[in-house]
Amino acid sequence: MRANFLRRALARALVLVVVVVGAVSALASSAAASGPSALSTTPWQVFVDNQIFSNPSPSDGHGNTGEYQAAPDVPSANDSGWANCGAGAPIRYSPYSGNFSMCPSSSTIGMSGGSILTDCMSHLNFTFFQSFVSIPANTNVSEFKVVMNSADDGARITLFNSAYPNGLVISGSYIFLGPSQSTSDLSPYVVAGEVNRVVVTQVDDCAVGNNLGYAAITLNGSVVHVADADLAISSVGDITTPATSANGAVVTYTPPTASDESGETPAVSCDAPSGSTFPIGTTTVTCTATDSDDTNSPVSTSFTVTVFDPTPPVITPTVTGTQGNDGWYTSDVGVSWDVSDPETAISSETGCGSQSVTADTAGTTFTCTATSAGGTSSKEVTIKRDATAPSIAFSGNAGTYTVADTVDITCTATDAMSGVASTSCPGVIDEPAWSLALGSHTVSATATDDAGNTGSKSASFTVTVDEASLCALVRQFVTNQGIANSLCAKLDAAARGQAKTKANILHAFDDEVRAQSGKALTADQAALLVNLAAAL
Repeated sequence: MRANFLRRALARALVLVVVVVGAVSALASSAAASGPSALSTTPWQVFVDNQIFSNPSPSDGHGNTGEYQAAPDVPSANDSGWANCGAGAPIRYSPYSGNFSMCPSSSTIGMSGGSILTDCMSHLNFTFFQSFVSIPANTNVSEFKVVMNSADDGARITLFNSAYPNGLVISGSYIFLGPSQSTSDLSPYVVAGEVNRVVVTQVDDCAVGNNLGYAAITLNGSVVHVADADLAISSVGDITTPATSANGAVVTYTPPTASDESGETPAVSCDAPSGSTFPIGTTTVTCTATDSDDTNSPVSTSFTVTVFDPTPPVITPTVTGTQGNDGWYTSDVGVSWDVSDPETAISSETGCGSQSVTADTAGTTFTCTATSAGGTSSKEVTIKRDATAPSIAFSGNAGTYTVADTVDITCTATDAMSGVASTSCPGVIDEPAWSLALGSHTVSATATDDAGNTGSKSASFTVTVDEASLCALVRQFVTNQGIANSLCAKLDAAARGQAKTKANILHAFDDEVRAQSGKALTADQAALLVNLAAAL
């Protein structure tokens, strides 16, 4: 009983991934006539069936194939019982979790709730999910799989297309409760040039939890996204330009908004935000909306802002160079000035010649001052230059580790000018070498400074195993000295034996390790020792 509950707890912690390659439907008659022109998939739909059935195979384990003998027929593609997943998905009540959405995500399902069952393995409840994948003709379909984690308690995939109008289920279509959930390759049954229908029949056979956490349809290993082309952006709202100064004016406006038919509100960014200072003259502002799910993304709208200041001279600096982040430049910088007055002549200028910055600096300020009959204006430009990438250093790398060692490689990123803004400098900190795969490993790091310069570096090390190091690992795992001595004695004998003798001794080592699984060794430790012994 305890093992069953532990297995279910582990399964509910996993994330469901559904990998489906190629599917056909008749959702649009024009598409059916000429075939799909682009690869896409429809949002998931759910068919909620609250019937409870007797389990015809209660002793065969969670989600076993025999349970589907009790399943109702797969609903037809246009059955009125299908409902769209997402914000308006059906709500179910469970005494274990209260009300919950049957599929809160239209693109990934995301079902996580309670069961409507009151017992375990005696009764069953089934839930159906469907999606339609458009596959253009001449598409090379080399892989078609359904992979799930957290499919509680199991699932079955049915494929519908012109080759299998009544649906196809093979032995490899089933997914079972456990740490590894995957169908076999179903690509031979996919028809390109059509819309293939994919139906997931999820089974719940035990009270408390009922989950199908994540689903994604992929073609040849790549996720097939829902193809939208309805992203739209509005025009800018009221523009307010207050009294101006020699430096320009703070302009406010109502930013555009973006929308699509899915009800999402994609973000809009403007290259000159409302509330920023606009220079004297006319400025064109472009606002752009981006949504990765829309094929017409990005979309933009533009408008102009005019700031008038007829009194003092207008001083406009021009800065040339490669602009990085946070006001930094990453190349040589040139500064020039344009001084004008629409009403009176300029009587004097100071500091308005061309200047340049050719060395890294935390801040060099240039000032241009001009006078006319309308008064005196000054303009400053502060240049921050950092053209040097951050440096990355690894320390503590021994190069070669046995499975009994601890890998402790630290990574440090530094930048002498603008400072490190972000880094992916993971290192390997106090990691037991046995937790890593045998062979070569590479740790890669990148760092970006505030200016936007990026540096990278990598460090490599190797994990090895021999009889002595495997014995040392045994002694780390096993606290019973007698058992540890017995296992190490076999490893020592294997190291001194001939090939055939060595194989027999290692076989005996494997037998003793397996015998101690769940006793002197955990199941994971036992599995690890057997795998490492196989590499000797």
